[in-house]
Amino acid sequence: MGEHWGDGLIETVGTLDPVELREITGTSLVEQVYTLRVSAWRRFIHIPDSVRRWEDQEDAEARHWAFLAGDRPVAAARLSIHLHIDRVPDAEVYRNVVSELPAPIGSLNRCVVQSDFRGRELAPA
Repeated sequence: MGEHWGDGLIETVGTLDPVELREITGTSLVEQVYTLRVSAWRRFIHIPDSVRRWEDQEDAEARHWAFLAGDRPVAAARLSIHLHIDRVPDAEVYRNVVSELPAPIGSLNRCVVQSDFRGRELAPA
């Protein structure tokens, strides 16, 4: 369902305009992703009204990707690299599953999808 175009992959999602998957590391689009995280996650977890963006210490070193609708991110994820499982974001989730992994450990995390793009098969199997 996709075709290569420029730097990214173009997908037509339902009746929506096409979205493009692009690496956005080091661009101003990453800042928009910080805002998207808050607006998308606020429905599922408590985020104080005063919080407008979600950025953490891993963001500066991570690589970031986003699905773009026009010039705005509608879904995103980042890849962070760690030397120990305890340093992976949300490491407590893995404690009962795995205790040790050989380094480096790549973690795809902070996945977020804008609410009106959920269920639209942005990443079909």
